[in-house]
Amino acid sequence: MNALQQLILTALNIVQKKMCNDIGNKVTENNFEADHSIMAPDQFDLWLTNLVKDVLLQAQYLTEGDKGSSDMDDFNGYLPLSLMAKSIPISAPRLRAKFSEEALKKLCKNVKGLSDKRTELVARRCKELQVPEDEFPFSWKLLALAEAGLAYTGDMITSFDGPQLYAIIDTAKVCAESGRALSDVGNSYRSTIYKSTKDAAFACLSYESLETYCNQIKKGITCVFVNQHLRRSKELLTQISIYSKHMKIEAMKASGKHHGLKVQTTLEAWIDCEEKEEEEQS
Repeated sequence: MNALQQLILTALNIVQKKMCNDIGNKVTENNFEADHSIMAPDQFDLWLTNLVKDVLLQAQYLTEGDKGSSDMDDFNGYLPLSLMAKSIPISAPRLRAKFSEEALKKLCKNVKGLSDKRTELVARRCKELQVPEDEFPFSWKLLALAEAGLAYTGDMITSFDGPQLYAIIDTAKVCAESGRALSDVGNSYRSTIYKSTKDAAFACLSYESLETYCNQIKKGITCVFVNQHLRRSKELLTQISIYSKHMKIEAMKASGKHHGLKVQTTLEAWIDCEEKEEEEQS
């Protein structure tokens, strides 16, 4: 598995760098600033999607590990997908995001149901924040996908085997992390990772939802003493819940009160937020 992982990462990094260079040269040669008809970013996204799907297609031949190994019961090869998703370096955020997105769809199998749930979440949030549905960033899409993945897990938890359950939760975590990483730091608001108060508000609502889903799913996981993957899933849900709680508080501070967010937080976080607003008004 380690050799396969290193091979995939090396190949993806080399091809991605070459593709970025080729697109950059093409944009320069055609004077992209003067001719907006060139869709280099869209071409790159299409190529990236096809590349990820090809890798996932090859990964379908991976099965359970050797007898006595931790993945000896992964008969359908679910665990390698989440392993590859989280192994892609953070320095390649677009690749990491696209891979986790496609891997989560493959793990959940009900792609239409997952996509419909994500679309519903984004539409509702855009309506709440008064943002046109065709103007939301890709980072929102990833956060909504992480929510949809955990919601799907909660609904179908009894039909999953241990490896599939763990792989879905683990990949949803990568989706949430990728959504955060893709925020535009260069145009951030009030020295945060968010581009605007609405961007922070969307993240705040998503992290609150992720925290809630984690707590709900943990209650449905039993037999943790006889199934190692269920035990690992429950531990991972605790990690995601804590991560989401802290990210929710950070996003709430950056969102501003005028968005009407009513998210429970600690007294210390609330006092800090009040002090910062008083300083800005004075």
